[in-house]
Amino acid sequence: TPTFALDPTFAVGAGDVLKDVRALLVTPDGRIWIASDKAKGVVPFGPDGKMGSILAGVDLRSLSLGPRGELLVAARLAVRLGRDIKSFTVPGDKPGVPEPLERIEAALVTPGGHVLVADGKRRKVFRFDGKFQFKDTFPDAREREVTRMALDPDGGLLFLDREEKAVKTYDETGKLLRTLPARGAGYEMRKPVDVAVDAFRHTYVADQEGGVFVFSPQGKLLTTLGGGATRPTAL
Repeated sequence: TPTFALDPTFAVGAGDVLKDVRALLVTPDGRIWIASDKAKGVVPFGPDGKMGSILAGVDLRSLSLGPRGELLVAARLAVRLGRDIKSFTVPGDKPGVPEPLERIEAALVTPGGHVLVADGKRRKVFRFDGKFQFKDTFPDAREREVTRMALDPDGGLLFLDREEKAVKTYDETGKLLRTLPARGAGYEMRKPVDVAVDAFRHTYVADQEGGVFVFSPQGKLLTTLGGGATRPTAL
């Protein structure tokens, strides 16, 4: 069972960086990335607390980590994958006429090299190949309001569904592996906003009303961080 204690020596960010924070991410090299609408970009801080160069961006939505540790930044109209910025199109209503994704919420690179993009307007997750060509919807054609995606250490694909208020884990083929439902023993997700998973497959769900729920690999609630006046918006 993980244990947690507040680090009184930890401090990061200054000025506008910690205002209007949309997402947080820690990469394997120990850097903390903060996606801030106020700062108009994603700001890295090294293990020593020093700020690095900002990756400029507007209408930021989420951050995720690829299978090789690469940073993905999802914005409303495009996704930054490493140094590349890509927009995405899917088949439209008219045969042969593609339409752009214009309300991207989250993006993820799978262990097999596919790119998953969740679109809030179409309420679906679309799968693209390594050359960013449309393949299909994932895991199926059903509408879902996915606002965060993450990769677990076993290659599982975690989807936070804001409408269902649940976290579902799929494998590369789209098979459902696990579900953290909206309600369970000792918890209720009312306004889940972010999900993260650690190296031991503990799952963390930030809920604006309940705090941060910490679950075991088997889906049992281990502890709750914050809550009350604490209204987390990102992990």
